[in-house]
Amino acid sequence: MHAFQALHLLVVLPTVAGVVSPVPELGFVLQLAAAGSAIGGAVALRARARRPEADVWQITTAWSLVGLVIGMAAVVAAALL
Repeated sequence: MHAFQALHLLVVLPTVAGVVSPVPELGFVLQLAAAGSAIGGAVALRARARRPEADVWQITTAWSLVGLVIGMAAVVAAALL
């Protein structure tokens, strides 16, 4: 599988799951994780263009986790307020 195809699946699947999720909070978290994946994909492709030895998967995964953590923090903050 080509790196772009894997990135596309990494972004599209959580977005679709977030839209059709029966629990709105879960959908929100998944959509932010997908947004993090998209940002990470762009950063990873830029890093690959600058340095061919750059690890694209690690960069994309890190940004996905950033989006996931932000989404989870927003849901927890909303529940506490």
